[in-house]
This record gives sequence, C-alpha cells and structure tokens, in this order.
Amino acid sequence: MDNVFVKPRAPNKDNGETVVIVRDPVSRLPLRPDGEWKEATQYWLQRIAEGDVIDVTAAQKKLQVDEDAKAKADAGAAAAAAQLAADQKAAGRK
Repeated sequence: MDNVFVKPRAPNKDNGETVVIVRDPVSRLPLRPDGEWKEATQYWLQRIAEGDVIDVTAAQKKLQVDEDAKAKADAGAAAAAAQLAADQKAAGRK
C-alpha cells in the first residue's frame, strides 16, 4: 500500500477554531501540525476526502528529491575539493 504525507487543515477562524486535531486511528495520537507520513488506508483517504487533512505528498516528495539532490551535490563538491587538494599537494612534491 502507498503512503501519503498529510497534515491537518487550517483552522476555520470564522467558527472560532484555533487548532484542528485529527487523531491517528491506531495510536490515538494527534497528527503533528507540520504533517506526517501515513499509510494510505481508508481512514486517511476518507479524512482527505472530507477535508480534515490536506494531502501534501507531492510537495513532500519534491522536497525530499530536492534535499537528496543537494546532498549529492554537496558530496560531489567535497570530493572535488579533496581531489583538488590532493592534486595540489602532489604537484608541490614534484
């Protein structure tokens, strides 16, 4: 089964809501305001359909891809810098 990244909808201030609490049906703990990965069960799909939670899976996956790409770029830059330092050190010995 797939996973979805869900977060509670924004409170409706017109109705006096200050926070929206949506509980996990298994743990009974409230969903974190910044969202969580959940198995795409009927419960969570129904919460999405009813508007209790917002499905931000696509945005979260893009964020993860961007973070992975940055990590690879950083690792590549570090490896290039290390190689350059090694080349310069070897050139200095000649």
